[in-house]
Amino acid sequence: MVPTGTGVRSTLQAPPSAAGIATQVISTAAPEEKVKLILERHGQSFCEELGIDLVNGGADALWQWFVASVLISARIKSTAGKHSGN
Repeated sequence: MVPTGTGVRSTLQAPPSAAGIATQVISTAAPEEKVKLILERHGQSFCEELGIDLVNGGADALWQWFVASVLISARIKSTAGKHSGN
């Protein structure tokens, strides 16, 4: 740990981790760059994993994504939400 601060109430702060630095880079990046960085880190989007084509899929694809997003955001594992949509 590295001491920081001045005066009587100095505090100790851990050195920045690689994850913390990556989060800073993502938070200050342009939106297109954020998407690129996130996909580099995680591989693919949930839409790609589920085979949902939001660009050309029409109303059916939007409905599938809506249902998937509800299931994925529920307090269950994302894998359980993905499998229940099939």
